Amino acid sequence: MRIFIAIHPEDAEQAALVINREYSPNIEVAQSGELVFDLTPNQIDDIHALIKEILERIPASAVAVSPNAATSLLLLRKRGGVSIDGVGGREDLRSIGIDALGAGRDFTRLMRDWAIDDLDAFSELPEDEMVERFGPSVKEFFDRSRGREFRPLATVSGISDFRWRMSFDSPITEAESLRFTFSTAVTHIFKRLSRRCLGASECVIEVFGAGRTKRYEVKAVVPTVNEKVWMRLVSVRIESEPPEFDVTGVSVELIPARLRTIQSNLFSANILEPEKIGLVVSKIEKMVGRGNVGIPRISDSWKPRDFDIDSDLSGIERSVAMPTTVEDFPARTFFYFPSPVRVKMFFDGRIPSRMVLGGRSMKVVSASGPWRVDGGWWRDDAWARDEWDLETEDGSLLRMVSDGGGGFFLEGGYD
Repeated sequence: MRIFIAIHPEDAEQAALVINREYSPNIEVAQSGELVFDLTPNQIDDIHALIKEILERIPASAVAVSPNAATSLLLLRKRGGVSIDGVGGREDLRSIGIDALGAGRDFTRLMRDWAIDDLDAFSELPEDEMVERFGPSVKEFFDRSRGREFRPLATVSGISDFRWRMSFDSPITEAESLRFTFSTAVTHIFKRLSRRCLGASECVIEVFGAGRTKRYEVKAVVPTVNEKVWMRLVSVRIESEPPEFDVTGVSVELIPARLRTIQSNLFSANILEPEKIGLVVSKIEKMVGRGNVGIPRISDSWKPRDFDIDSDLSGIERSVAMPTTVEDFPARTFFYFPSPVRVKMFFDGRIPSRMVLGGRSMKVVSASGPWRVDGGWWRDDAWARDEWDLETEDGSLLRMVSDGGGGFFLEGGYD
């Protein structure tokens, strides 16, 4: 259960920065400079000590605490001072006057004629009978009087600060000292992230020295709160691409992200945690070089077997939406053999009629083609070839190609 704190600070802008840095990234700036933010249960040991701490850091005229955002604002505006409702056994909401319902002058006057002067007395009225008499809008008043009114935070963005900067009196020349500096930075930033129940999805590092700057961008496959994983990711990246100058200053920023939510299966086997996939890939890149490990992406080209490697693993989808109708399913999926397979072809006129593969003869029952595929004539790696789609007597659907040199190859097939 989250706790919402409404506060009326002397300086709203400065207060928002302090709240964002020390307590919560979810902040709403309400009317007249009022701020509302949320806290998670693990951030609260003693609510009274927490309020005292907040008031020491943020000068304010009033503070209100409630498990409900709307109730915290209502307390702030109607009671002032320090108000608590539904936390630690206190219920300051009940003693607020009946006009806090915002039900209109006539309804409020009627309630006072019935000797209903505060929200406590109103909440004790029979809700069903009141709704039957005054209409469904009365239910909103009961929710408000009982602290159940729903009100999402209209959070502001752009004030998150998860950076760590340091300048050195003397340049750093040893890799071990630089690695220790980055570990310190990650630990410091993760203290802020953990207080907000956030993980990190990306890390931006800048190192300065000798009038030069080198920038690194390190991405995780999924947001993670495991700071040891981030330490290793950063260390591996710096070791693979060390700065070529003495370092006099560093800046480390972790990009915050909401943690993923999963439902564990009691009977599933242990598998590699997703956030560690990036660490494994970083180690492989260190051996084979950057740009040689990643996700294959088919290029927008007619060139055969043309694809690129996308080293950004954050694009991996955790689930794939399945087609919902028969028409949504593709008829066939093409696959490539690891390498083209040479075959001997026999033709009936210009139509393939039989092939010999590995000493075995197969009849071609249907053939489509040839299709001339060529391109890149302005480049050194220009290509030109003929393609056929063949169906053999055993039901296989295969792609046969000829490069014009008299040879025939099976490149792949349809699944």
